Amino acid sequence: MSRLRNPSHQQGYVFRKATLPYEFEAIHRLNHRTFAEEIPQHDPHPDGRLVDRFHEQNHYQIALSGGELAAMVALRFDRPFSVEQKAPQALTDLPSGEEWCEIRLLAIASNHRGGILLAGLLRRIVEAVQAGGRTAAMISATTRQLKLYTHLGFQPFGPLIGREGAWYQPMWITVEGLLKAVPLLNPDPPSGPINLLPGPVAVSPAVREAFHRPAVPHRSGPVLGQVREIRDFLSRFTRAPYVYLLPGGGTLANDAVASHLRLLQAPGLVLVSGEFGRRLADHSRRAGLSFREISLPDGACLTPGILTDFLDRHPGTGWLWLTHCETSTGILHDLAALTTICRARNIKTAADCVSSLGAVPVDLSGVWMATGTSGKALAAYPGVALIFAAERPGASSDHGPRSFDLHRHEATAGMPSTLGSNLIAALHAALHLTDWDQKFVRISRRGTRLRQALAKAGFQLCGSESECSPAVLTLTLPPDADPEELIKVAADSGYWLAGHSDYLKSRHQIQICLMGDFPGNPVRGLPDLLSGWLARSREGGQP
Repeated sequence: MSRLRNPSHQQGYVFRKATLPYEFEAIHRLNHRTFAEEIPQHDPHPDGRLVDRFHEQNHYQIALSGGELAAMVALRFDRPFSVEQKAPQALTDLPSGEEWCEIRLLAIASNHRGGILLAGLLRRIVEAVQAGGRTAAMISATTRQLKLYTHLGFQPFGPLIGREGAWYQPMWITVEGLLKAVPLLNPDPPSGPINLLPGPVAVSPAVREAFHRPAVPHRSGPVLGQVREIRDFLSRFTRAPYVYLLPGGGTLANDAVASHLRLLQAPGLVLVSGEFGRRLADHSRRAGLSFREISLPDGACLTPGILTDFLDRHPGTGWLWLTHCETSTGILHDLAALTTICRARNIKTAADCVSSLGAVPVDLSGVWMATGTSGKALAAYPGVALIFAAERPGASSDHGPRSFDLHRHEATAGMPSTLGSNLIAALHAALHLTDWDQKFVRISRRGTRLRQALAKAGFQLCGSESECSPAVLTLTLPPDADPEELIKVAADSGYWLAGHSDYLKSRHQIQICLMGDFPGNPVRGLPDLLSGWLARSREGGQP
């Protein structure tokens, strides 16, 4: 146990969820080396591969060293578990009241044993089990390592299972028990202020490390390879057929979309339901677009009924442009439903997904064009503008800004102009080293619990829980409360809250955003801090 220290991206290991084909191929080979060659649980296969019978249901957590698979473990949430199938009567010995999952296929390559890998895998197990809403796990522990499992807090139940030379003892443990037995598995507390701003956001140590590597030529092979992998990843991530990277931020990305909307030569519709909807209208005016506004009060949600009624009254509309998540209020419009209505009328949909991408699942199938950025919930550094398109851009022309000509991206391996290798490396790391399923679950749970706690404390929150992104909480303060004072009190206590933007000041609001990369539960103490401040403010005392 003295070796279980500092599980992190240090020591040359990266811990993550397996998602790529080559990772699954390496898993099958490590599975064979461990459970057919070393432990004779299965008969050897001539091809040196062993595909687990529950492979399609397994959630693999892996450790990589220089691209090599060093260790793996699988979680399975679907019953019946393998222990149930082999010894169903044994489950009567398990404690009641727990939500169960199964830990399987724990394996460390022989040339990587004796270091920090087990601790890193255990931390990933804890995070994945909690993200899956489970409180306890069972495992078939090899009898060769019973002392270690017992030391970790696992409890035996039922008879031995397996065969000669490959006996296993069914064991169980609760998450609480594992954390108590191995306290270092508790996530490290964040160092410095907890960044709850809408941008720039907190980034992981791996992203910082990637960003600070020496810059290399932006058209060198490694950089172009990362660009290709980023585009492929984001295409799968959003179901958008085409992805383009531009130097800049969300404003530049939306300028690019405005230039392509102009090529449609059709009147359009811009949704204005907050500050960033007003900015889309401004983009449209500056691009010389012909459009109408569908204006809703700040914090209101565009429903399918409202959109249908508007389109019925304005036939000939060729496109709709909206913010998916209206950052100024947190309202999350139903992009899928609105896109379906537009497609039925042959209307193209464009979406500003700057604050939704990476915070909630974003499906851009059917969306004509959308925008994102590296510096929000993707949790990389600002500076890479993202364009998503449903159609391959046509041949370039000599009209419009050269930087918005997406056809040039197709002709230059995605790098028609300078885009720094540091920004590319940081975005590549953020995308590929994040377990996105877990991040979505964490944001949803933290946002829901925080919203409920703040509402209970008496804060007025913009929008309803069902209408808002869990990553953006907008609080309207009482008229006699001082937002600047609250921001200062929070900062003195280690929390950076948003409130300095003119649109927040004008509405007497502050925001809490959960877009960044945080270890542990960084907002656990925030409701008590804010509710205490609010109570003192109402009493007329100094907050």
